Amino acid sequence: MLKYERFVVGQLETNSYILYSEKSKFCLIIDPGDSSVNIDNFIKKNGLKPLYIILTHGHIDHCGGAKEFCERYKIDIMIHKDDEEMILSPINLELKDNLGLSTPPEPKRLLNDNELIEIEDLILKVIHTPGHSPGSICLLIDNAIFSGDTLFFGSIGRTDLPGGDYGIIKKSLEKLMTFPDNMIILPGHGGFTSIGQEKRINPFL
Repeated sequence: MLKYERFVVGQLETNSYILYSEKSKFCLIIDPGDSSVNIDNFIKKNGLKPLYIILTHGHIDHCGGAKEFCERYKIDIMIHKDDEEMILSPINLELKDNLGLSTPPEPKRLLNDNELIEIEDLILKVIHTPGHSPGSICLLIDNAIFSGDTLFFGSIGRTDLPGGDYGIIKKSLEKLMTFPDNMIILPGHGGFTSIGQEKRINPFL
């Protein structure tokens, strides 16, 4: 059975997730925005074996803890190919010092739209949802979508940062709205929601 746990990390209160299998004990770390003893403790307490870090996009508040986890667990990073350069962008280099974060190592796997990430018994589908950044993605697994900074509870990701585009994120949101209303949304910041709820309350949809 696949399960996930949320951790709110860093000064910008990013949602980092551990997606794991109760059967195999393998896990993936999604968006480690900062190093967190809570994440380490959860991994140790549950006897989990980290396999990869997956970034929904390259902004530093979602990857600022990746270096530490990569070194500790000897794992690599995945990111969409269009956000590979975002990791070393000027805004990331500036913000990492202000927030006390670290630049992640070079990603080892570059992702594409509709690609399946199949690692042991963990299988996710990549949904390319640009607009917040060129390589923003959502990750689909079973009845849940890790939406990064594309879709939030009652809101959407900002588009005024370098690489952002409001017209493009609107098209990405239209893509997400084709999923069933009961699809759970696990966003990069804030509380959980669903496709159906966002159709009812989100002013941007």
